[in-house]
Amino acid sequence: MFDNSDTTKWFSGAREFGGVIVTPAGGPAVVQSLQFTTANDSPNRDPVTFQLFGTNNPVTTVNNGTGLEDNWTLVGSGATGFATSNLTATPRNVAVTPVDVSNSTAYSSYKVVFPSLRLGDAAPNTPTNPGGIQVSEVRMYNAPAGGGTNVALSPTLAVALDQTDSAYPPAENPKNLLDGNPGSKYLNFGREGSGVIIKPAAGATTVGSFQITTANDAPARDPAAYALYGTNDPITSLDNSEGDKETWTLISSGTYTLPDARLTDGSVVDFANSTSYLAYKFVVTDNKGPDANANSVQFGELKLFNVPEPSSIALVGLAGLAALKRRRQA
Repeated sequence: MFDNSDTTKWFSGAREFGGVIVTPAGGPAVVQSLQFTTANDSPNRDPVTFQLFGTNNPVTTVNNGTGLEDNWTLVGSGATGFATSNLTATPRNVAVTPVDVSNSTAYSSYKVVFPSLRLGDAAPNTPTNPGGIQVSEVRMYNAPAGGGTNVALSPTLAVALDQTDSAYPPAENPKNLLDGNPGSKYLNFGREGSGVIIKPAAGATTVGSFQITTANDAPARDPAAYALYGTNDPITSLDNSEGDKETWTLISSGTYTLPDARLTDGSVVDFANSTSYLAYKFVVTDNKGPDANANSVQFGELKLFNVPEPSSIALVGLAGLAALKRRRQA
């Protein structure tokens, strides 16, 4: 990524929120613009957004670590310039127009994280599962519009990052949980710790129970334990992020037994909650397993009810949704 060649590339199976830490060989440097080059194949792996952080502390993150061990200052964020999935893909091995960031501070190391991918083939609106993230080149210039010097060339340190394990196929996205069709499903390769953030369309709502519907296949992927949280903060967590940008209150947690039958409702779980929340976070803390047969977690529907009694269930209106993953512990 830092060899000044538009034909070599960096690839990582990390997918969303993969990234790198780079320490410029020339010492602390002010970065004011970045330029990204597409890799040789698979446009669905193109990162379409970035976050740039800086630090003047020694870097302790190891290769393929999370990159969260050190203290970082957000320098800037935005679009990489690669075409999004509604447009024809950016050609391969092409350096796009540099992107400016507002920065006057010299940092000894920088971290670049890619929160979202194209998730589509070369043609517009053709969703596909990327299987990874890749970039041919990242150039960091000490002047706007790609001017000055590329300070990231031949760094003294370059570390690859895998911040979260969350990733889902485009056709099996989190919104499928809310479409009333158990034949569609939400699948997350992050397995345990994966989940969703749900924002009721009705606004602040008191949820007193929930119900899960099994997906179409692989009972080993079924949720077997859960944790439900609520918040009244604005939702600022990004899709496939850690989902921790808000202050969350634990409402309920425990085990959950789903039937092996497919496309079938599980039991309704009641819990004590008298507080109205603007958003809810549902985390699958364990799957049915065995893990050898479960490369993911999945479920067909997730229903939140605003009263505990099954005889008077009313489905909460749902508006916003974001996938999340707390990094799974070994």
